[in-house]
Amino acid sequence: MKVLRSHITHIEKKFAFEISSEEIQVPELSETAAANVGMYSMGENYFAHGSIEGRLALTCDICLGAFEYPVRSEFELYVQSDTGETIPESEDVDIIHVGKQDVYVDLSEFLHDMLLLEIPIQKRCRPDCKGLCSVCGGNLNEQECRHERDQIDPRWAALKDIRTKLN
Repeated sequence: MKVLRSHITHIEKKFAFEISSEEIQVPELSETAAANVGMYSMGENYFAHGSIEGRLALTCDICLGAFEYPVRSEFELYVQSDTGETIPESEDVDIIHVGKQDVYVDLSEFLHDMLLLEIPIQKRCRPDCKGLCSVCGGNLNEQECRHERDQIDPRWAALKDIRTKLN
């Protein structure tokens, strides 16, 4: 995911990358990810835009089942050179820095972060995931349990008696 700086001109060029989970260090990546990047120079600095997409192998937080989660993220990015004009900060556009001695613009760390940001906080195999049975631990998405689930822990039975008396 390195672009040779001498290949970047004032005319936009397109670059395509196939990225493995080992290269980008995202173990959740189940197959190679595809990144498409358009880049051009703005004097000593560069502008890049594009997308990265792939599939993540995740574990559902509700039922603990494995599932594939498709991700696609689009980005805009300024690449600031140490010798270039300072780029104003913006909430919408990210900035990475390259040294004046760097021969390549390395997008690896940026694309790594883009994929990590696509991992959901609560991982669900599907929106209506039923989870696990509280009695036997079976996956309620795959089977319906036939036993009574309203069994009360004997330590809490006294509270049920109090509730019955109050009603």
